[in-house]
Amino acid sequence: MQTGPRTAEGKAASFMNAMSHGLTSNKIVLPGEDAAQFQHLRRDLLREHRPKTPTEKLLVEEMAVSLAS
Repeated sequence: MQTGPRTAEGKAASFMNAMSHGLTSNKIVLPGEDAAQFQHLRRDLLREHRPKTPTEKLLVEEMAVSLAS
């Protein structure tokens, strides 16, 4: 009977095993992706759209996350 990884090393190694696309992940930048590239995209979108309300900022943030996926 398999019980899964028991050690911290084993758990860390298997952490992302089941991920196939990351669409429902709560992480914006997934392992293997470039965090600096995402931040650059985010800054460019904020500069271009200059959100004035919390809703506008949320929408620009969502655009960045969608485009980075």
